[in-house]
Amino acid sequence: MQNRSLMRWHKRLIWLGGLTLLSFAVSGFLHPLMSWTGPTAAKMQPPAMQLSPQQLQQAQQQLQQKQGEAFALVKLLPYQDQIWLQLSSDKSEPRQYQSLSGIDLSAQADQQMAVWLASWYTGIAETELQSVQFQTTFDHSYPEVNRLLPVYKVQLGDLTAYIHTESQSLASLSNSYKDSLQLVFRTLHSWNWLKAVPELRLALMSLLLVSVLVLLFTGSYLLWSLPSKIKRRGLRLWHYRLAWIVFIPVACYAITGFYHLLHNSQKDQLIGLALPAPALLPDFSTATQNWPELNQNTAVRQLTLVQGPEQGWYWRIAITTAELSTKREQRFQGQATEQQVIYLPLQPEKTKQKLDDSNYAEFLASLYSPDWQADTLQQVRHFGMNYDFRNKRLPVWQLQTAQGDLLFVDTSTGQRIEQLRQSDQLERTSFSLLHKWNLLMPLTGRFYRDLIVELLMLLIVVLAAAGFVMRYKTSR
Repeated sequence: MQNRSLMRWHKRLIWLGGLTLLSFAVSGFLHPLMSWTGPTAAKMQPPAMQLSPQQLQQAQQQLQQKQGEAFALVKLLPYQDQIWLQLSSDKSEPRQYQSLSGIDLSAQADQQMAVWLASWYTGIAETELQSVQFQTTFDHSYPEVNRLLPVYKVQLGDLTAYIHTESQSLASLSNSYKDSLQLVFRTLHSWNWLKAVPELRLALMSLLLVSVLVLLFTGSYLLWSLPSKIKRRGLRLWHYRLAWIVFIPVACYAITGFYHLLHNSQKDQLIGLALPAPALLPDFSTATQNWPELNQNTAVRQLTLVQGPEQGWYWRIAITTAELSTKREQRFQGQATEQQVIYLPLQPEKTKQKLDDSNYAEFLASLYSPDWQADTLQQVRHFGMNYDFRNKRLPVWQLQTAQGDLLFVDTSTGQRIEQLRQSDQLERTSFSLLHKWNLLMPLTGRFYRDLIVELLMLLIVVLAAAGFVMRYKTSR
């Protein structure tokens, strides 16, 4: 009697649960496909520059003219064969620039920087520019997974590069083919077309996922309880065999997907990117004009003006690494863009202690989370479970608070990248291991992990199709 009741529920939910499973499997199949066949950057290495002591003196003289003004970030960055002074007051507004060559820069300088960087990363000449747009919100072509805003959407030839000018990074690269796949994925898998009505999206997706879970567990009970001597042939035999193969993967997908949906529907989301508080510029008239470290013929990634302990000011010099690989495995694993870091105090004679990257990370930790635990401080040079490729920045420093939160700070700019509560860490771990199947990575690597996932998606589609045909024949 119990088997008959379960069979009835299994048959009732075949259309709703089966179509949901089919939708998630087809869209899940597209995710690795986008990564395999989408466009790839010609370079991953950010541009570098050669900076002389005279140029740094000139930068300090220009900053002295802005005495009394407050900025959140002050940087020296390369632009073509020039060096520009980048000034940021707010993370959501275009950056301001000054040229060390004495040329007045227009209000479009941030856009110029974005177009040059797009050409740098794609290898396509700026003469192929089709359009450029300042983007402050996410959309289907540039979804929330990319994290960085605002960006410039730069169309060069048939490629679209999304450039984050503050970090001089390629936030995303797309074309019409990838946009189409991404639209289908977001429509069928994450239902982002209902983001404007979050309560309705949560209710509908919960209903669909519950139908999949009931379909799954009624089917699994029938697998175990029905006698194995029952004669099965044709579609029924294939449905039976495939059910044994995909039961555990489907259970992992459905449960972690439901957990992910419920967790992300909470109002108190994880604490994200934050610039340092704007601070008044120091007095550069008394700053040192002697930097022996700059006499070396070294490729410099960027110089950032940072305020350290006891209100001391420093130029932080990031020495760039060797050329970064554009290969997919290395891109997703993450590659640090800094080989060495040097801190130059503006007033060496008044500086009590020499600052290094770990000291500055500790100082930032005390600003963003005073209850951090000193013995948990460690540098992150590759992406992992809690700090993955979506964050774009490497290296960063990780530390833990007394409450168990993980805090990630970027010493190159003094920014907090994100802060994960223990509940965030638990959800991210389950999603990474059991939804993305990253538990296979130590054994298979990324490519073969994706290949296994693609095969599973195809088997789920065949299982669902066989169930539909059997249900149709039964109803007739």
